[in-house]
Amino acid sequence: MTNAVIIAQQGSNNTTFRNRIINGAMGIWQRATTYNMTASWVYGSVDRWTSTSSPSTNGVFNRSTSVPTGFQYSVQMGRTAASSATSPIQCTQAIESVNCYGLAGQTATLSFWAKAGANFSASGNILVSQIGTGTVADEAASSFYSWTGGVQTTQNNTLTTTWTRYTYTVTIASNVLEIGVNFYFTPTGTAGADDNVYITGVQLEAGSTASPFENRSYGVELALCQRYYSFENGSLGGNSAFSGNVTNAGSYYANTTFKVTMRASPVVTLTNATNLSFSSTVGTAYPTTSGFVENRTANATGTGYFFSTWVATAEL
Repeated sequence: MTNAVIIAQQGSNNTTFRNRIINGAMGIWQRATTYNMTASWVYGSVDRWTSTSSPSTNGVFNRSTSVPTGFQYSVQMGRTAASSATSPIQCTQAIESVNCYGLAGQTATLSFWAKAGANFSASGNILVSQIGTGTVADEAASSFYSWTGGVQTTQNNTLTTTWTRYTYTVTIASNVLEIGVNFYFTPTGTAGADDNVYITGVQLEAGSTASPFENRSYGVELALCQRYYSFENGSLGGNSAFSGNVTNAGSYYANTTFKVTMRASPVVTLTNATNLSFSSTVGTAYPTTSGFVENRTANATGTGYFFSTWVATAEL
């Protein structure tokens, strides 16, 4: 797991929040900087983007420093060398419904930067980009193709090994309550050393023209990502920590406040870190959107303490 890194993005210094995509510059990587795709949709590396190589397990979704001018990172999406799997390899971001309402009944434009790897194998060098919509709020990104009332608008983008900005414009129906962006390609033959696409600078905005990529500061972008995923390594006196006098079989609690308010009450995973006079079994978390309470039971009498590592997930 890696700390998020400073973003160098292209475009105006004015933060207007016109871009409905979060982490479109691929600058925040709280989970990891490398990830091997599985047959399931998983948030495995770059924040807010879920990926799959279903039904194969021969895909990668990694951080890359190959970028167009003005960016720091892109995402590398493709096959591992020598793989013969030929199912689509794809990534998706589902936009939270509260950020979609202003686009309903409007014209919207998707723009992004992309290039082909040296051994890109897709027929015609095509990367497919899609804008998907649905009529029920906040359905999962993994069900992008089966959203209620779902419509997907598709554009075929012919890639070269040179970074190029691609755009297309759609009209969003007035009854839309959710919007997502999806990218995929279908590989052929056996993968070479660089059977990948590289993507960055993804922007979805109102209007019929693509504006320069919106430059949001690192701190703002990180906070936007932490609404969906956050974590902390436990330390005595830090988050999810208790210290005090305890009695055998007594219940004790530690309160943790999230760094930002999360989208919904998250799934909190606790890992036992250190304890004295407490059961070695990790505690139970009771989460809300603002934080959680951890409960543990003492197994001895005297001075006791515990602290935990936690991960909180509220992804779509």
